[in-house]
Amino acid sequence: MNGGLPRRSTSKRPRLSWPVTVALTLASAVWPAAAPCLGEEADDDSDGPQLGRVVSLDQLPEAPEALADWLVKAGVSFRIGGQRPSVVRSSPSLVRGSPSLVRESPAAADPNRVFEAETQFRLTYSFQSRTSWRWRGRDLVVSVKYDDLELNCTHEIWLRSMPGEDFWRAPLVQHELDHVRISSDSRVEAHFEKRVRARNELRLTPEFLDRLVAAGVVQPRLAARLAQLAVEPAKRRPGIIDRDSIAEIVEHVIAEEFEKSVQLVRVRYRELDRITDHGGRPVPTDGPLRQWLTQ
Repeated sequence: MNGGLPRRSTSKRPRLSWPVTVALTLASAVWPAAAPCLGEEADDDSDGPQLGRVVSLDQLPEAPEALADWLVKAGVSFRIGGQRPSVVRSSPSLVRGSPSLVRESPAAADPNRVFEAETQFRLTYSFQSRTSWRWRGRDLVVSVKYDDLELNCTHEIWLRSMPGEDFWRAPLVQHELDHVRISSDSRVEAHFEKRVRARNELRLTPEFLDRLVAAGVVQPRLAARLAQLAVEPAKRRPGIIDRDSIAEIVEHVIAEEFEKSVQLVRVRYRELDRITDHGGRPVPTDGPLRQWLTQ
């Protein structure tokens, strides 16, 4: 035993599922809408009467067999009519502790452009962890084993009105489904899981503690105490840090990696709209964008 602090462990039960939501709004180009929409009447959700009607998949034309199962797996729902959700839902959705990830609307770059569709995605994650910690030299080191680490994604596609052609072949719908392909790609979850599991040893160095204090994860008094014990090992005793403090640190680390995964999706959403002009041009037959859309 190094430094007199016994090995401790903790498990999170039940599984944590944070109410962490990222809703990034990406919109398509202008498209003609020859057919009337299914309904301008709002549903009963909390967003008020400005939003259109939620339309379930079984209310739409039957999807091709190859597409139907994927739509369910990707958690796709549709909303027809009313105002753009990104306009009605004006308050930003943030990753916990990450104000940089404010939901954006592409119309901000071109306020005079009228958008006929947009896709919003919501990412959430859940996990269990087991931890132990001990002094290693001057630093307290937390060892983490991550269990049942999951990343989940759902999508809402808004259409101003129903396309006047075969629904699933309509360029407008196909472009929005390309957005869904990006954020539902299993490689996003694999990227997130790989990065989280790589952080299985958290060394509480002075620099790391300073960042945790700045983020409000660790109290300054605790950070100062750990800094003191780093240079005075004879004063180290069990109980210097508790399970809740360790859990907060682990959750913060996972949130950091979650933010990076969201940023990855965000960049790819923007790239899809830039290259295709929000669906006005076809996706190139080769290149990184085509690879992102190929699962």
